[in-house]
Amino acid sequence: MAKYYLHLEAKESAGNQIHESQCSHMPEKAELRYIGSYSNPKAAEYDVKMFYPQVSYCPDCIGQ
Repeated sequence: MAKYYLHLEAKESAGNQIHESQCSHMPEKAELRYIGSYSNPKAAEYDVKMFYPQVSYCPDCIGQ
């Protein structure tokens, strides 16, 4: 299972981005919220969308 984080600073066109813990473009820790460990990024997105309606995947570490 991978660990997922949410970038709290929303981008205008993409909303808040979801990153895997090993992402080479991970923002500073102060700008992140730990989402949890999931078997896939869709499960992490599902939980996050309850609080952050516009989310996307980091194109570098998840790249869907």
